Amino acid sequence: MILKNLKNLDKTLIMFIIIAIAGFSIRLYNLGKNPLDFDESIHAFTSFLLFKEGIYSYNPNSHGPFLYYITAGAFRVLGDNIFSARLLPAIFGGLMVLLLLPIRKYLGDTKFLLISSMIAFSYSFIIFSRQLRHDIFLAFFILSFIVCMILFLERHSPLYLYLGFTGLAITMAIKPTTYIFMFILIYFFILNRNQIFGASKENFLKINKIYSYILYITIIFLVINYLFYNNITDGFIRAIKSWIYQIYSSDFDKKEILHPSYYYYLSNLINFEFLIFISGLVGCLYYFVARQKNFFILFCSFWAITSLVIFSAIQYKTSDLILNMVLPFAIVSGFFLGDMIERFSRNNRFILTSIIIFILILSSFVNNPLIMNKNNEYEKITQFIKLNKNEEKIIYFVSPIGNYFGINWPLPWYLREYDLFQSDKGMVVELNYLFDSKYSENIWNFVHPYETKGIVITSTKHLNGKIWI
Repeated sequence: MILKNLKNLDKTLIMFIIIAIAGFSIRLYNLGKNPLDFDESIHAFTSFLLFKEGIYSYNPNSHGPFLYYITAGAFRVLGDNIFSARLLPAIFGGLMVLLLLPIRKYLGDTKFLLISSMIAFSYSFIIFSRQLRHDIFLAFFILSFIVCMILFLERHSPLYLYLGFTGLAITMAIKPTTYIFMFILIYFFILNRNQIFGASKENFLKINKIYSYILYITIIFLVINYLFYNNITDGFIRAIKSWIYQIYSSDFDKKEILHPSYYYYLSNLINFEFLIFISGLVGCLYYFVARQKNFFILFCSFWAITSLVIFSAIQYKTSDLILNMVLPFAIVSGFFLGDMIERFSRNNRFILTSIIIFILILSSFVNNPLIMNKNNEYEKITQFIKLNKNEEKIIYFVSPIGNYFGINWPLPWYLREYDLFQSDKGMVVELNYLFDSKYSENIWNFVHPYETKGIVITSTKHLNGKIWI
């Protein structure tokens, strides 16, 4: 009886549950141990101001408001700390695995398990699920859009269409790189419009309801836009203009950091996502050459290759943007390997799938995505201030000339308990800090206008007070 019940167990579902639990566990393990880096501290401090003071002003350079509102909500529930700052990215990263459950039947068990494991154990997805950045939220809602479109095409229910486009509309409040995905989506649709609409004479997309679909989708985009922005130009025009400026900026100080070589993403994909990238690349070529009639995998292949080309061609490059390429390559990789494995017998399929998942886990953890930074200098600075600070409530900051970033950003987050003055441009001015406000007479005329506003700006070489750091 026991053996009979064991045979009736859904092995695929059990394995999927194990993958999902492992994915969540990896993302949540020691989540608050590492100090916040430069970008994370900006996001955390902006969210803290929104949580504490209700202050938020959209800045295209810091991307959309979605991250700040939900992180401020996490602070309200769990308090303002590193763990709560990173909790929602970790949860959304783990939920990406669960998003695939509704399309298990469409994918088939082998592909379902492989794609789930690609997302759960991808080095890049683990890393950026454990940091307070925009890109994991963007990947989540793009994947939710893909899943909803599959369900819509299978079940013909407008609910999935509206849910999918709601997710896509939310990406406009996350990061302007979503417009690259939208461009790829529209371009693929235009290239294949005859095949898509001509697939069947009974194609439900030909029904007059398509006009009502377009109307409701437009309303969804407008409503989402006004929920997050003051006007429609913020979420579209200002975001794109700002990103274009960053892409083509000729600032020398930024060039080495944000404008690496054209091979930057290709190199990172090979170094950190070897199995996903190589098998995904082979899969893309295979489906193109075989002229696959499955528009889902054709689109994902087109999406993977086009994303790699576009993001490689753009001068502005950051490590977190790699998720825009890893996601489609992960889907194609799982689909392609699944197609190969399904040529074997049922028993061998499960064994081969398990082996690939094991290799994927090993390849990801070779680079140790859970590495802990034990030397948290910012925590030490904060503790030092608490022990040595005098009775004054003011902490003064120094912004040295020639520093590209202008500010050493992690400190405002770690010193958020104190009064941090802001410049008239809305940025915290700091690099070193001191507890004495004596200035040389020759710079009094420069700093006095700012001091009347409660802002202190000085330079290390002109200070008479004691400098810490």
